[in-house]
Amino acid sequence: MKKYFMLILLILYGCDYTIKEYHLTYQDAIKSDLFNRGWLPDILPKSATHIRTSNDLELSLSAGSFLLEEKDIQTFFSKLTKSKKNINSFIYISNDCVWSFLIDDKNKCLIRYAMFMQKYSKYEDW
Repeated sequence: MKKYFMLILLILYGCDYTIKEYHLTYQDAIKSDLFNRGWLPDILPKSATHIRTSNDLELSLSAGSFLLEEKDIQTFFSKLTKSKKNINSFIYISNDCVWSFLIDDKNKCLIRYAMFMQKYSKYEDW
């Protein structure tokens, strides 16, 4: 799981077609149209802050991170499927997108994510 996550991050940060954005609040991310463009999932809690996205337009990949308030963490993760390979990793599938969420080991409120189009990879491996 971690090797796929790291591979996506490396691709995104080394690509010319990558758009990086930072939004302090959930409302800022809405104004930037990140949800409608498919760069953030619709299940993100409204308490999400410090939202960082790195989106590869050519490969349809996205990676980033955000912070959640402690009170919303359990509700958020109850909407996800636990990964078979990593105790801190969860999967969410929406339309053709597979989202992988990883809880940071040191800061449980920090959530890292990667998104890829389902047709390009077997999400069962995550």
